[in-house]
Amino acid sequence: MRIPIEKLVNPLNIQHIGDAKSITAAKEILNAAEEYRDKLRSEIEEKPTKDDKDLRKDITYKLGMIKAFNLILDLPREANKFLEDISEGD
Repeated sequence: MRIPIEKLVNPLNIQHIGDAKSITAAKEILNAAEEYRDKLRSEIEEKPTKDDKDLRKDITYKLGMIKAFNLILDLPREANKFLEDISEGD
């Protein structure tokens, strides 16, 4: 699924998002998001749980969190792709 980067990020800042993987602070944030996403995936694979009392333990909640983390982790790649598409159009 393509992320509509131009709708999520101010077009003037897309270059900054594309550079996120090379900026130390941003890289650490992305690494933390990836690590937490992978932890959620492991929990789901090892012990999928349906919990109506604590939704943070529920598989549906965890799947939603994984999807959100995937969106964040894909932003730099999508920003670079968007910038490439723009430069090819010139």
